[in-house]
Amino acid sequence: MAKNKEKYTGISAHKVTPNIDDGEILFNKQMIISDMDAPSDIDYRLSILGSEILEKNFEDIIKNKINKETNEEINPIIK
Repeated sequence: MAKNKEKYTGISAHKVTPNIDDGEILFNKQMIISDMDAPSDIDYRLSILGSEILEKNFEDIIKNKINKETNEEINPIIK
């Protein structure tokens, strides 16, 4: 169960800049939090989600071919 009654959580990756969390978002994904989820469940599911997205985009990341405009087609940003 979510402590603050959040319904969603997620992961995001962004370009690193001198300022904290200031870089362009490359991708992000959202997931639903169930009333039955313990914090450890959420942590585990986020780690799986993050690794799946990283694996899917790894080649483009290391070749510096990923950017927000092209990646929104692959991994839409859920607002």
